[in-house]
Amino acid sequence: MQKAGRRIDPKLYYYDNDNKIEITHDDIDSIKLYFNAVLSGSTMLGLTVTSKVKLPNKAIYFQNTVSFNDTTATNTYGPFYLKEEPELNADSKTYEYIMYDSFLNAMTDYQPIMINYPCTVLEFLKQLCTECGYTTNITSLPNGSRIIKKDIYADINFTYRDVFDDIGQATATLFRCNNNQVEKCSLGTSTITVDDDLLKNQNISLGEHFGPINSVVLSRSSESDNIYKRDETLTSWNEYKIVDNQLMNDNDRSDYLDELYDALYGIEYDIFDLELVGYGGFNPLDKIEIVTNNTSYHSYVLNNEIEFSQGVAECIYTEMPEESTTDYKAASTTDKKINQTWIIANKNTQQIEQVIQTQTSQSEMINSIQDGLDDLVDQIDSNIIYYKGDYIPTLANEPASTWTTDQLKEDHLGDLFYNTETGSAYRFIKDGVIYTWQEEPDLSEALEMAEDAINKATNAETIANSKRRVFVTEPTVPYDIGDLWTDGEDLFVCKTAKTIEASFSIEDWENTTNYAEQINTTNVKLNETISNLDGTTSTVANLQTTLTNEYLNAEQIESITNGQAQDIEALSGKITQVETQAGSIDLRVTEIENNGVSKVSTVTGTFDLNGLKISKLGEAMSSVLDWDGLVVKRDQEEVLTVRSAGVESENLKVRKWLTLEPARVEQIHAVSDSSENGVGFFV
Repeated sequence: MQKAGRRIDPKLYYYDNDNKIEITHDDIDSIKLYFNAVLSGSTMLGLTVTSKVKLPNKAIYFQNTVSFNDTTATNTYGPFYLKEEPELNADSKTYEYIMYDSFLNAMTDYQPIMINYPCTVLEFLKQLCTECGYTTNITSLPNGSRIIKKDIYADINFTYRDVFDDIGQATATLFRCNNNQVEKCSLGTSTITVDDDLLKNQNISLGEHFGPINSVVLSRSSESDNIYKRDETLTSWNEYKIVDNQLMNDNDRSDYLDELYDALYGIEYDIFDLELVGYGGFNPLDKIEIVTNNTSYHSYVLNNEIEFSQGVAECIYTEMPEESTTDYKAASTTDKKINQTWIIANKNTQQIEQVIQTQTSQSEMINSIQDGLDDLVDQIDSNIIYYKGDYIPTLANEPASTWTTDQLKEDHLGDLFYNTETGSAYRFIKDGVIYTWQEEPDLSEALEMAEDAINKATNAETIANSKRRVFVTEPTVPYDIGDLWTDGEDLFVCKTAKTIEASFSIEDWENTTNYAEQINTTNVKLNETISNLDGTTSTVANLQTTLTNEYLNAEQIESITNGQAQDIEALSGKITQVETQAGSIDLRVTEIENNGVSKVSTVTGTFDLNGLKISKLGEAMSSVLDWDGLVVKRDQEEVLTVRSAGVESENLKVRKWLTLEPARVEQIHAVSDSSENGVGFFV
C-alpha cells in the first residue's frame, strides 16, 4: 500500500449496543494517526481527533479509504480508547480527543499477578497478558526460559506497561497490542521501497548511520555499574545499552547477555526523516529502502505520523539513539564483582535506591580537598591563601597586582585562585624566573566543594570578601570567618574571627562534615525507603540473596554488621530513656495486632471488641465497661452494676443526700438543739 495516493473517505465509528454509529469527514476537522517505537520495549498506536461532534467514552475505530489511480484500498485501525474527557474549544466549537490503542489499559498500577513462582519469563509474560485482559500469540522469546524467582514488581510504583517494557528490553523484543492481542514487532525481512514517487522532493533528511551493534551493555546505578558482552575480535564498538532494567537487575544480569547479544548483533540502519505525499500505512520496525538521487539508504521505521485533513500527509522518521560510551576497563562481563545490595527501581523518579550503601561521599570530598592541598602546602606557617573572583587571574589584576616585590611574590607561592564564573582553579607558581598563575584542573572540584561547605556553614553576608586561608594544621591566629581547616578527616569552617592578640579556640570552627549528623540523616532516608516497601521481609530477603551471591566481601559484611550493632545499641538506649520518662503512666500499650487495631493490651487491662476490662494481678477488684453498661466485681462477685434496667449495689453509702425525685433524703439533726443525727424526707 506504499504508493502515492489521496484521501477519499476518512471516518470514525463506534457501536452503541449493536448499532454502528459513524462520524464522517464532514464532522471531522483533522485526524492524526501515529506511533513511536524503539528496538526493544513496547509501543502504542495513538490517535488525535478534532471533531465537531462529541464522542462517547467507548471503543472508537478509525477507517480510511485511499485511491491509487484506478484502485482503492481501505485500512481500519482500532479500537482506540479515550485518555481523558475532552473540553469544548469555544472558538472553533470543536472537541480535541487524545486516544490510544488497547495498551492504554496497561497504564494502571501493577498488582501481583496470579502465577506460581519460580516461573519463566515467557510464562510470566503470558500471565501478564491474561491479567490485563489481552491474548497473545507469542510462543518463544530470547531469554524466555530465564527464571523469575519471585514477584519483583510488587509495591514499586510500576504500571503494567512498565513491566511490558522491562520484558521487551530483556528479550530484545518490541511489543504492540493489536485489537487486544499482544504481538511481537519483528525487524522487517522484506524491504519496502520508498522512491521519488512518494517523496516528490518533499523535506528529506538523510546521512547519519547507526551500528552495526557489536556490543550489549547492561547498566544500573546511574550508569556507573556496567556489565557487557562484545565482539572481542574488534578494537572499537557500537554498543546497545539497557539502563536500570528491573527484571535483569533482580537476577544475575550476565545470564541474559548471550541471547540479547545474539538477537541484537549486527543491527544497523540509516537515520532519516521523510515527508511523503502518499499513504504508506507503515508498521513499527518495517524495513525500508529509500531510493533518491540514484542512492539507496536502508533503515527501519521507528516513528510514523499520518495526518488527514484536507488531504493526507505522512511523515516517517528514525532518530539516532542516545549516544553511550562505556568504560570497559571499569566494567565486567559478570555480576560477581558487584559490592552493593540493590533494591527495586521506582519508576516515578527513575532512580534505583540502595538499601545498604557505604557512607563515603563526605569522606571522599574531604580526601579530594586534602589530596589537593597536601601537594601545595609546603610553607612554614602551614597555611595558604586562596582567593576568588569572576575573572581569570593575571599579574595585572588582584591579588597579584598588589604583590609589588619579588619577596611578596615568593611569600605567596602556592596560593590559589578560584574563578567563580567558570569553576576553574589556579595556583601561583614560579616558572624559572617568571611568576605566573597556572591552571590546576584537579583542584577545581576541591575548591568548588570547599566553597559549598563555606556557604552552608556561614551566612552569605559574612563571606563577601574574596580571600580565604586554608589551614592543614591547627589554625593560628589571626583567622577570619570563612577560613578553612582540614585535619585530613573533617573539614571545618571558621565562624568566629580572631585577631592576632586572641588565642585559638575549637569553638570558633564549625565541622561541616559532622558524621553523626550525616549518618542520622542517611538513616532517616533509609527508614523512609524501607517504609515504602511492603514490610521488611523483601528487604531482608534481598540482603540475604546478595550476601549469598557474594556481592559483599567479608570486610563489607563486617562493617555493615558493626554498624547495625551500633544502631541497635543506640535504639536500646532510646527505649530505656522513653520507658524511664513514662514511668508515671499507669496504662502502657504492649501489643497491637497487625491487621487493624482489633485489640490493645496494657499492663492493667485490655480494650477490644468486648469492651474495656481493667484488672490487676493480686487485686480483688475488677471492672468491665461495655455497650451494656458498667460492672464492678470483688472476688468475681458483682458489687455494682449500671445497666439500662437501673443501678444495683451490694451496699451504697451516700455522704450528703440522696435524691429520689420528687423527694430528697438527707441527714439532719434530730432536734434543733440536739447533736444527735437523724434522717429527714423532703418533698
